[in-house]
Amino acid sequence: MAVTSGVQRAPVLFMSHGGPPTLFDSSHPAHKSWVKTGSDLSKLQPRPRAILAISAHWESEARSSGDKPTIQVNSDAANSLIYDFYNFPAHYYEQKFPSSNPSWLSDLVLKHLNTTSFAGEGVSRGPDHGVWVPMLAAFPKGLTGSNDIPLVQVSLPRPTGNSLKDAQQALQLGEALRPLREQGILIFAGGQAVHNLGGFRLVRSGQPYEKPTYAAGFLQALSDAIVPASGTDNAAKERAVQLTQRREYKLCHPTDEHFLPHLVALGATYDGEKGTESLRLDEGFLGWTMYRWSWP
Repeated sequence: MAVTSGVQRAPVLFMSHGGPPTLFDSSHPAHKSWVKTGSDLSKLQPRPRAILAISAHWESEARSSGDKPTIQVNSDAANSLIYDFYNFPAHYYEQKFPSSNPSWLSDLVLKHLNTTSFAGEGVSRGPDHGVWVPMLAAFPKGLTGSNDIPLVQVSLPRPTGNSLKDAQQALQLGEALRPLREQGILIFAGGQAVHNLGGFRLVRSGQPYEKPTYAAGFLQALSDAIVPASGTDNAAKERAVQLTQRREYKLCHPTDEHFLPHLVALGATYDGEKGTESLRLDEGFLGWTMYRWSWP
């Protein structure tokens, strides 16, 4: 796909999104990283034409169309928020994040997906907290007005239950979306580098516990695979997929969905493209990473 006239190739971002409480904890390193990302993104010249977001919290509910896995695309022009979390204080559900999803954007993504090894399906579904929580910290006034950047969210593929196969599909989705960067569309992926909610609930309950030691090694292996010093290539991408076979993987990810957005982001990069890690934080049962590619 040729670069649209006057449009520069857009970057790729991966941001760990954690849970809604981090949105209200301005001292947390992840919150600070979200804020810095928003500041840096606002200074990009040229600014992205749009943002395409992928979150751990939306896996396609549609079955394959023929031999093509179906990727669902939000067609809600108002981007009405989804408050997909439970038992939090009332003000969590009163948060607003103004943004727009014009039909040209969702139609463009749908049309493009249907030229790839995936099939696109339009559905009305607003951004979930894996997108709007970090975005709200980055852009407290939303993505309208002076911050006007259209935003469309797409799903992960429907899970198969096989971690290796699902990782390969996520990487392939990133590869399928990659040409949209040439039209100035920034790819944003939100997940979590380590996501063991069972352990995290133990921490929150106040019960005695020992910080797990498995997370640090996985975080290192993840960054080595996602942002290798030599830049991405097919071998690096395969190493990232193979992280699902590490001994500690199921301790870090009892379910796969928070790992898969890493691979969508990685798949959206070009051979030789170097990424940078802007945050790595080991909190035991939760691990945080932030990555950027083609950032000036």
